[in-house]
Amino acid sequence: MSATPSTGTILFDAVEAERTDSIEFDDWHGNDHLGALGRLLPGAIERRYASAPRASMTSIFELGVNAPTTEQVLSIERDTAPLAQDRERFLAYPLSTQHRPNANNWIEARIAYPVFFAVPRQEAGEFNDWYEQEHLGILFGCASWLACRRFQIVDAHPRGWTHLALHYLADASALRSPERTTARSTPWRARLALSPWFKGDYRVLHRLA
Repeated sequence: MSATPSTGTILFDAVEAERTDSIEFDDWHGNDHLGALGRLLPGAIERRYASAPRASMTSIFELGVNAPTTEQVLSIERDTAPLAQDRERFLAYPLSTQHRPNANNWIEARIAYPVFFAVPRQEAGEFNDWYEQEHLGILFGCASWLACRRFQIVDAHPRGWTHLALHYLADASALRSPERTTARSTPWRARLALSPWFKGDYRVLHRLA
């Protein structure tokens, strides 16, 4: 397992669509929605993902040192989008980046696997220690588990999430691997899982562009 400096703040933008055969949502998302974000974020690098179960489109923008303010981010498109059931947008600030040795270009992986937690402030120290000192080391035993970037969501979030672990996978089979089963079965994790806040939100996102 190797550690590298975090690549900086990201903007996480996800939109869930109503299930329909109309192209109205695609037209709005590809032109109006992403166009507005592009004008706010000149020079940002976008990676785009889709989730069939959630009927969602997600863009993760790499902002570097020129991150906008939360007010600027949330000011875009306050009106209702065509056929959009839910929208989620927030800035996330880097805590750490770790990856498997020789996992070159992991950031372009086919699958992004974001995991969200709402961690009480008094529990954040142990939560971070568990993730960094135990959990990731076990997961990286799987050859398809390429990297993990951990972020803190500082500003108010509509679902209350405070921490984001953004995993990069070469293949979805990593989620069925013995290493993941082991990582989710340790005494340390079992103790944390007794707390109501420990229940996370897990998403599997497939890379589009």
